[in-house]
This record gives sequence, C-alpha cells and structure tokens, in this order.
Amino acid sequence: MKKILSTALMVVFGFLLVACGGSGSDSDLVGTWEREHDFGTTTIIFYEDETGTWSMDSVEFAPEEFEWSTRGNTLTKEFIDYDEIEEFEYEIDGNSLTLIENGHEFIYTKVD
Repeated sequence: MKKILSTALMVVFGFLLVACGGSGSDSDLVGTWEREHDFGTTTIIFYEDETGTWSMDSVEFAPEEFEWSTRGNTLTKEFIDYDEIEEFEYEIDGNSLTLIENGHEFIYTKVD
C-alpha cells in the first residue's frame, strides 16, 4: 500500500511540476545574442529576471525593452514601452539561437 501511495504522489508531483514549470526563465537564453545582416547588427540581450533589450545598430533609437518568457519551444517577448507581443519558435544549439516567426528563420550567435 505504501508503494502505491508513494508512486501516486510522485505522479501527482510530476504533473504539478510540468503544469507550473513552463513559464519560467530558460537559463540557456540568458546572455547577449547578435545577428549580422545587410543593414548591420541586431542585438538581443536576455537577462535572468526575464527582461531584455533589442537593438539594431543601423537604427537611431534607444534599445527597446521587453519582458520575456518561454513555454516549451515558444519564446514570447512583450515590449514594455508599447503594446506589442511577439512569439517565436526557438531552438538553441550550442552558441546558436534560431528564432522562427511566420516561417522565417533568424539565426543569432551568443557573444557572452
């Protein structure tokens, strides 16, 4: 009986971890990522507190701040200064971050 109760508690605990664990920080994302393209360099910085900045060196404006979260392989960025939410599929392979939005892939390299 104790073995059955113990197994049942482990299963319930496992479900609770899965249900509550999807929106936390993904430590592999934390850091600075850059992407070179025809117009210059785009930089995304993900901080441990689930905030970040996005900037492009060819555009003259302050870096845009956002809050971020992950759930499964989906990355959500919610910009702080204006009402816009972006969702990407993402994959990290070593120092490479691939963001996929509407079938377009954007590949960033980790620089720190």
